[in-house]
Amino acid sequence: MVIDFLLKLQCSGGPPPCKSCKIADAECVFDESLDLRRKVAAKRNLEELSYYRSLLYALLESLRNSDETELNKILDHIRGSPSLNSIAAIVAGPTIDPSDVSSEDLKGGSEESSSQAGSQEPVYLDIHSRITMEKLCDIPLVQVPAKPWTAVTHDGQLVSHLVSLYFTWDNPLVQIVDQKVFLEHMKAGKTNSEFCTPLLVNSVLAMASVYSDFPDVFAVPSEVASRGRHFLMEAERLWRAEEGQASLANIQAVVLMSYVLKSQGKSQLGWLMLKQGVQLAQDFGLFQASRAVPHRTWSVQSQRVAAITAWGIYIMNSQVSMELQRAPALKHPDSNLFSEEEATEKTMWSPYPLTNRLDYVRKPARLRYAMRKLADLTLITVDIQELLFEKVFETAVERLWAAAGVFVSRLETWLVDLKGAMEDEDQFMPHMSFLR
Repeated sequence: MVIDFLLKLQCSGGPPPCKSCKIADAECVFDESLDLRRKVAAKRNLEELSYYRSLLYALLESLRNSDETELNKILDHIRGSPSLNSIAAIVAGPTIDPSDVSSEDLKGGSEESSSQAGSQEPVYLDIHSRITMEKLCDIPLVQVPAKPWTAVTHDGQLVSHLVSLYFTWDNPLVQIVDQKVFLEHMKAGKTNSEFCTPLLVNSVLAMASVYSDFPDVFAVPSEVASRGRHFLMEAERLWRAEEGQASLANIQAVVLMSYVLKSQGKSQLGWLMLKQGVQLAQDFGLFQASRAVPHRTWSVQSQRVAAITAWGIYIMNSQVSMELQRAPALKHPDSNLFSEEEATEKTMWSPYPLTNRLDYVRKPARLRYAMRKLADLTLITVDIQELLFEKVFETAVERLWAAAGVFVSRLETWLVDLKGAMEDEDQFMPHMSFLR
């Protein structure tokens, strides 16, 4: 029994000989790197992640830039060599495998590090060193740069991933920005653009983070509620620097930030931010031409983007007002949605990131049609809101029934028109399903 007890004792670590080894009268041999609770093990993990990440990027870069002869040489070497170091040498990658580094090398040899190794303080790893299989296999629908748009990350792949998510799942439902114009100006990389600014980009990235599971989108690792928080904080910092300046991009950014706050469960803050966006839009002249800022020259492109933004704000304001059970204190925009452009619209839609795993024939997104139909529906619902939340207590029952009949007729007409113009496969797109 005593022997069994001694066999069950394990080396407890620390400067040798440890307490357990003294009791067992055994040689004290302890590899701290095998204890996953300790800083040494965490440092080893970080070194390994950095090594494999660098090796992977070097390999991908070699495969991307090699001609056919060099490519065959690399592939033959990979097939015939079991050593990662030999593969790293041929692709100019890191040639030191951290799994070969001893625990003494990792500890640094100092007494201070040895004494600290026994503590269980958390070691925070760089979130950008965390690579998932989904991220490695990801092929974003659009390729856009991280610089000069955000200070949160320099990873263009991550930014492209988030922008692709935003224009697949969020913007088509309630369009605030013009997808084509925004992407053109973001790719150009000019921060003085009228249609794309760092403030607007960070707002888009914060909103898109809701749809991503990549480790990089979490401000706090594995904390769901922290998705996109770092992008939102950056957007809020940039907005404070604007000091309330009204511009098309600023209005779009503020409205998107209100949507982000609402998605985080901060409905009251989101409502206050949306009211700020509405006021900016009114001051900027998006809703009434007579209130437009004097001496402003509107290009055709500016008019189109302004119309989309104005109607997007009007729709979002109506939706939030319905949740709060109040009539929207906002008149519809005077601008039209350029519905004649639908015939020449070339924007396509596919269910990214499922397109990385599924064969899906890209379809026309029909963004202009979806926006116009949602605007028509909102005009009806706003009239219903005014009746329910303002006029109901001062209207006779007979008149209420008559008004309800008119609303039902308008809704039926809208639905018939929608079904007649919708193709069978359109229902798989989120914005068309949203209309249904």
